[in-house]
Amino acid sequence: MKSSVKQLIMTGLVVGSLTFVSGCSLFDSDSVEYAAKTDSGTISKDELYNRMVDKIGQRTLDDMITLTVLQKKYKVSDGEIDDEIKRLKSEFGNSFNDFLSQNGVNNEEQLKDVIKLDKLKQKLALEHLKIQDKDLKALYEQKKPEMRVSHILVSDEALAKDIKSKIDSGEDFGSLAKEFSQDIATKEKGGDIGYFKEGDMVQAFQDAARKLKVGEVSQPVKTDFGYHVIKLLDEKKLPSFEQMKPQLQSELISNKMDQAKINAEIQKLLDKDNIKIGEEKLKDMYKITNQSKEKPSSK
Repeated sequence: MKSSVKQLIMTGLVVGSLTFVSGCSLFDSDSVEYAAKTDSGTISKDELYNRMVDKIGQRTLDDMITLTVLQKKYKVSDGEIDDEIKRLKSEFGNSFNDFLSQNGVNNEEQLKDVIKLDKLKQKLALEHLKIQDKDLKALYEQKKPEMRVSHILVSDEALAKDIKSKIDSGEDFGSLAKEFSQDIATKEKGGDIGYFKEGDMVQAFQDAARKLKVGEVSQPVKTDFGYHVIKLLDEKKLPSFEQMKPQLQSELISNKMDQAKINAEIQKLLDKDNIKIGEEKLKDMYKITNQSKEKPSSK
């Protein structure tokens, strides 16, 4: 399951981008006369600014106004934001920066705004949801510790059985992976996949790995990819309930949250605030956005 923060990132949330778009921060000084210049023509600062506002202004302005209004009523600590960043870094490992850049998040400050808005919305949602410790404990009971495994993948069942026999006879798993495995991403690492969480692997692979003790090797396991011989290298200890409580709460809110209702509650707060838009183009965008929100749905 995607975390709510991950969903926000992957749907293109651009909180913080307008600080880049604004004329005062996009260009370092007034001495710059153009945004870009070529032999074929010049792109002015105003042209670039207007194009960027057209492209991302409406969504960014909505998000920044929502962030400003919500944080007046709710508080999100730096610790909460830092913990979420640590969790995301742990989830993505070396792919963390790639994931952010692929989804338009250019730096950690921008990511902090994404997380902050998500946490603020969760706190609003929490006012309208009845979440008890028993609900969190039930979710905790479903959690499984992360596991680190190596595997040897082949397309032929007979070969997989032969490899298992070689391992049982004392041959080195890693050497056999380098010789026989058809998984080019892991074979040179002795088949080491690294750590994975529940849901990261296909069910048959996951179930077989869960039955192993550290150091044990499975019988050949059939999946859509072929036949796997799996070795359990390590199993992390599951964090305590109290340690996981913020994450569990976030997940439960995400599962139970009625987005339409939350949006309606946010709109009530926005309507109570004295919102003024200074930039004419953004003023028109904000007016159009709010008209569409106020339009009754047809039944």
